[in-house]
Amino acid sequence: MRFIPKYQAFAISCVLGAAYGLIARGIFGFPEVGEYFEVMSLAFIFGVPVALGFITVWFGDPKSRESWLRCLFLPWISGLLYVLCAMALAWEGLICVVIWLPLVLVLSSFGGFCAGIAHRAFK
Repeated sequence: MRFIPKYQAFAISCVLGAAYGLIARGIFGFPEVGEYFEVMSLAFIFGVPVALGFITVWFGDPKSRESWLRCLFLPWISGLLYVLCAMALAWEGLICVVIWLPLVLVLSSFGGFCAGIAHRAFK
C-alpha cells in the first residue's frame, strides 16, 4: 500500500473540504433547485460548514485525527479557503463573508471534532 506524505494529505484534505463547500454553494445557488434548496436555508448555513470540517479531518493525515487541536483547527483552513473562493467568484459579498465567517469557523470545528470522534469509534 502506498502512503501519501503528511503535507500532501494535509493539502488534499483542505482542498477537498473547500471544494465541497464551493460545490454545495453552487448547487444551492441554482435557480432550478431554489424551490428545494436555498442559500439562506438552515441546511446550507449550518450543514455545509459541519460537513466541510468533517471532510477535512476525515480525509486528512490519519495522525491528524489523533490530535484534538488538529481536529478543531484544521477545518479552519478549508473554511477560510472556501469563503475566500466564494468571494473571489462573486458569489458572496464582503458583508456576507464578515457575518458568516465566525459561524463557518465554529461549525467547521464542530465537524472536525465529530470526525475525530468517529475515527476513534471505528478504529
